Amino acid sequence: SRYFSKVTLYDFAGQTEFHATHSAVLGSSSISVFIIIVDISKNNMEQVAEYWLTIISSSCPPSHHAHVLLVGSHADQIASKNDVAKKRQLLLNVMNMKCFSRFFFSECVTMDCRKPISA
Repeated sequence: SRYFSKVTLYDFAGQTEFHATHSAVLGSSSISVFIIIVDISKNNMEQVAEYWLTIISSSCPPSHHAHVLLVGSHADQIASKNDVAKKRQLLLNVMNMKCFSRFFFSECVTMDCRKPISA
């Protein structure tokens, strides 16, 4: 048999002028999947990831089942694969902070923004 469900997508794009509206929709369902995209070529990537995780945490009730996928973009701008791995580990450290332990973390992946995704 087939199962269908209603899916609502929101793209917040990180623009600060819309931050006040986020709490109105973030906790509006009992199960959510959040994809947080962080530019790993920037020095503040850990703070950005922690900021969005905190927004999600404060907007969703404790009973809310939030699944999180953290994506590190702009891996193509990092000097070496070893440095990309280090940046990924820093993001994993943010994900593993005790205050975010109620989230279901799917993965932390990095991506090269110059290459298309192959089928």
